[in-house]
Amino acid sequence: MFNKSIQKKIDKAILLLQNNSEEALKIFNEILENEPNNIDALNGKGSALIKLNNFDDAEKCFDKSLTISENTSALINKGIILKNKKDYQNAIYYFNKAIGMDCEMNKIVSIFKNEIFELIDINTLHNNYSKKANRCIKKGLDYKNEDKIWDALTFFEKAIVEDERCKNSVRALIKEIDNIIFNEFIFEIPTSKKTMKEKLKIQALKELAINENPKKALKLMNNLLNVNQNDVSTLNYKACTLFLFSKYDESIDYFNKCLKLKKNYKYALFNKGLVLRRINNLEESFNCFDRLSENEENSINIKPYKLEILEKIKENNKKLN
Repeated sequence: MFNKSIQKKIDKAILLLQNNSEEALKIFNEILENEPNNIDALNGKGSALIKLNNFDDAEKCFDKSLTISENTSALINKGIILKNKKDYQNAIYYFNKAIGMDCEMNKIVSIFKNEIFELIDINTLHNNYSKKANRCIKKGLDYKNEDKIWDALTFFEKAIVEDERCKNSVRALIKEIDNIIFNEFIFEIPTSKKTMKEKLKIQALKELAINENPKKALKLMNNLLNVNQNDVSTLNYKACTLFLFSKYDESIDYFNKCLKLKKNYKYALFNKGLVLRRINNLEESFNCFDRLSENEENSINIKPYKLEILEKIKENNKKLN
C-alpha cells in the first residue's frame, strides 16, 4: 500500500543526495528499518553509498533491489559500480539489460558504455577469452575507430564465433555499429501538419530519431497502419524501427511491402540496401543501390555504397580462389 509519509521521506533524501549524502543515507536507513524491501529506498541508499565511495555496500543494496524486482535504476547503478571496479564485461551486460527494459535509457547508458569502450585494454578486458577472439575484437575496435564499420562488424561477429564467452560485451559493440547504420537511414518527412495522420507520423519520427524510444515509435506506427496498411512512408518507418530491434528479416519484409506498393520508392530501396549489407547479402544489397543510381531524379550519393560492396565481393572471390 502506498505510504505518503514514506514517499515524502524518500523525496527529501533524494534532494539531499547531491550535497549531503550522509544525511540522505540516514533517512534511507530509517525507511529500510520499517520497510526493508522498499526498492526506492534501497536504490537511494545505494546511490548515497556511491557518493560516499562505499562501492561494496552500495552494490549489495542494488543486488537486493534487483532480487525484489528488476528495475532500470538498480541495473544502471550496478553497471556503474562494475565499471569503477574495471569489470567492464559485466558492466556492459547490466547497461544492456537496462536498455532492454526501457529504451529511453539508451542516451544515458550510451555515455557510460562509450566511456568503457575508450578504456578498453584488450589484454585485461578480454583475458578470459581465447587469443583468436581477442585478436578479432582488437581488429574490430581498430576498424571502428577508423569508421570502417563493415570491417569492424565482420571481426566482432568472428570474435563471437571464436569464443562465445565474449558474446555479451561484443554484442554491445555490434549494437553500436547498428546505431551507426540506423543513422544513415532516410525517411520521407511529412510536409504538412494539418491532418491527424501527418501529426502522428511526425510524432513517430520524433520518438524514433530524437527521443530514441523505438517502442513508443513502433506503437504509433502500428496505429497508423491499422488505419491504412498501405501507407508507404509508415511502412518504411516501421522497417527501420524493426532494424533497431535486430529483426533484420522482418525489416526487409516491410521494405518489400513498400516496394510492392511503390516500385522505385527511394527511401525503402536505400534503407533495404543498408539492411541487406548488414546481413552480408552483398549481391541483393548492390542491386538495391544500383536501382537507385538508375533513377536520374535520385539525389542520394550511391557511389560509395556500390564501390564498397564491389570491393567486398572482389575480396571474397579472391579468398575462394
